Amino acid sequence: MSYDIGIDVDEVAIGYVADMKGVLPIGLSWWEWKKIFSDSHHQRNDIKRLIPQNLKKEAFNLKSSIKDAWCVQESKVLTWLQELTQWSLPDISIHICVVPFQCSQVPFPGLPFIFLGYIRKGWHYPETIAHELAHILFNCYSDLSTEEVHPLIQLIEEEIAVRLGNRSTYFDYDIPPCAHWVKKAQEMEEIWKDYLNQKEFYKNIADLARFIV
Repeated sequence: MSYDIGIDVDEVAIGYVADMKGVLPIGLSWWEWKKIFSDSHHQRNDIKRLIPQNLKKEAFNLKSSIKDAWCVQESKVLTWLQELTQWSLPDISIHICVVPFQCSQVPFPGLPFIFLGYIRKGWHYPETIAHELAHILFNCYSDLSTEEVHPLIQLIEEEIAVRLGNRSTYFDYDIPPCAHWVKKAQEMEEIWKDYLNQKEFYKNIADLARFIV
């Protein structure tokens, strides 16, 4: 088996994001949602019936845009991602679930799901997907928490965005006030550049975690 990355519309993922955002009053806890995505849960069909047709239609339209942007750059991005982390992509199926909301997250650590919707103006899908795939790699290969590794993942995104020509320099955008991990990533940029130039002295990217303040 080798890794597989699929992009599709998942009505249950739409239900999860809509519930978390208060768009649909489904009323399940995070743990209940995780259980649904962990196995073929009987509630899936019930949730699918709650999703309005307009949300499904919007998600299918967005899926085309995401797939078009990703497929052109997929090979390069995956090669760079493995180079930057010094980890191979695991032999699993990774599901990118398109949702008709502003969204980019790995909602359930340990499960290979990425929920992806609209992204901020000036951002691009290839490096955004790389960011979320990096979360999955850290979940597979390390015991570090999302909070610990998020600045490193942001630096991966910045490097890939620059290589693709989508950003002229690192952090070439208005940083959202709530994105505290981006500010930590800025503080680590010098250490990160050293890592890029001397990766042979590091076992893998997780070695950089000790430098995160």
